[in-house]
Amino acid sequence: MHPNVIEHSYSIVVTQDCDLEQDFAARFPEATQENSPDKLLFGILLCGAYDELLMKAGRHRISSKTFSRQEWKAVKKNQDPRYQYLGAIPGLPTKMVVDFKDFFMVPCELIYREIENGSVTRAVEMNSPYKEHVLQRFAWYLMRVGLPKDFDQLIEVARIISEPSTAQQQPAVNADFTAPIVTAPEVATQPQSDGSTTTPTGKEPEPSTE
Repeated sequence: MHPNVIEHSYSIVVTQDCDLEQDFAARFPEATQENSPDKLLFGILLCGAYDELLMKAGRHRISSKTFSRQEWKAVKKNQDPRYQYLGAIPGLPTKMVVDFKDFFMVPCELIYREIENGSVTRAVEMNSPYKEHVLQRFAWYLMRVGLPKDFDQLIEVARIISEPSTAQQQPAVNADFTAPIVTAPEVATQPQSDGSTTTPTGKEPEPSTE
């Protein structure tokens, strides 16, 4: 084998079924009575699937890490977005795990040729809704957004800036007074029968200085 060639004993197809069907119909119109050249695919997208023990030991690919007990527990519960734990699969000798980072594309012509000569075979077909679940997690892994390492600090700074200051939260206090200043309301006057005016208390208003 060429030193730059990576061999995958097992892999899963992550290209959508509808795209595969349309490509097949366009590639082999005599078999489907359909011909849509614009539906041809350049290649088929796959993800590597590996022996659980090899992956856990960090030997499923070059420069892989070993997993701690807590990390592997997250993988088995599908809580690590990079991996899909498949577990035991009928017809396969070991439990399998998919590594979404290890995705690759193979030209359609090569895939069909290898299937024809028996070099590539389908080991098992995943049923619904499990295959849709795998495809959804793979798509989510590809569309994730990378954040800076100091993202938590930026969140804290934003929270502090958005909060009102202590001076804004507390009412202003006049140091010269211990009691609040109250402004007396204006007092209405009432006309009397003799032409004079009195306040509601019966006292005559003080003459105006104007």
